[in-house]
This record gives sequence, structure tokens and C-alpha cells, in this order.
Amino acid sequence: RRSLLAGLFSLVFTVVGSRMSAAAVTGGVGAGKTTVCQLLEQNYDYAVVDMNEVTRSLLSKEHLFGLSQWWISSVVGKDIVDPESGEIITDVLMERLSADPELQMKFSNI
Repeated sequence: RRSLLAGLFSLVFTVVGSRMSAAAVTGGVGAGKTTVCQLLEQNYDYAVVDMNEVTRSLLSKEHLFGLSQWWISSVVGKDIVDPESGEIITDVLMERLSADPELQMKFSNI
């Protein structure tokens, strides 16, 4: 089982007739996910939801209460919290989660 945060992707939506369909664009770093989503959005009028942005928003100080932030940093490492802003440094968080399947499981259970 993979953590939602560890397996980031983009959702692509389109409406055909009266039906809406969705697809996930996945791949490793540098695979071209952003490029594919930009092409679908610009050339085919698809709506794209960037899950990286959703994750950053959910991990922002405005969404996390102090206890949640403390819990996440106690599992992943205290240095993932920026000392000046109090925000979780999502790039560091994602790097750690993608490199450690056991940590992914712990994080998924928070």
C-alpha cells in the first residue's frame, strides 16, 4: 500500500457529453507528468488537479494544528519543519517518503 503523499500524481478531468471522466497521470521524477498535463489542459481543454499543490496546501501551517505538525515531524524528522515559518518543508518530506517504504507506512498511519 502506497501513501497518497508518497505517490504524487495529477488528476485529469474531461467532460464528454454529460459524463465526466478522470485519469491519473503518474510517473517518476522527470518522467514528463507536468508536460503531459499542460498539453492536455492547453490543447484539449482538460481540467488538471495537481496533487503536489494539494499536498502542499494540506501540509501548510494554516491546515495543520500544532499537534499534527508535531506528530508528522516526530515520525519523519524534526528538520522537516522550517524554523522561521513553522511550515513543513514538503520537498524534504517527499524525498524522505519516496526513499523509505517503511517510513511511508508509518506516515500513512498518522
